[in-house]
Amino acid sequence: MKTIKETIHAQGIEIGIYTTDFENEFISLTDIARYRSSDPRITIHSWLRSRDIVEFLGLWECLHNPDFKRSEFDTFKTDAGTNAFTFSIKNWNEQLCGKGIITKSGRYGGGIFAHSDIALEFASWLSPEFKLYIIKDYKRLKSDENSRLSLNWNLNRELTKLNYK
Repeated sequence: MKTIKETIHAQGIEIGIYTTDFENEFISLTDIARYRSSDPRITIHSWLRSRDIVEFLGLWECLHNPDFKRSEFDTFKTDAGTNAFTFSIKNWNEQLCGKGIITKSGRYGGGIFAHSDIALEFASWLSPEFKLYIIKDYKRLKSDENSRLSLNWNLNRELTKLNYK
């Protein structure tokens, strides 16, 4: 399936978005973290250590991912928030079958990505003001996409009419 990549802008920062189905869009946490940090990975992993965030991610997976391993998650959640707790996206995805946060490799466009629901939660933790700028441009992007899809649909309808005449 072809991957569609888009970009939104919030306060001068480009934030990558990609999707394969126009329903599940993944927004770059790495780009969002650049708003506050010169080392985005450390910022993201600091966010992922919080028990509240781990519980949020687990709930998101339970609601959206039928393959998520809930019983294994309970063990994972028990350690969340402790001093020794570390969150590995690789382990989250391999051991729990998580799909809401992923890593993509590549020089241009690589990084840590999360489903839009999760990415907006991260943006809110980082800066509520910055989150609102992200939402504003994200809505603009969705409006532009809807306009293009509507235009294509109308064009196809008119062409079909011509073919029948």
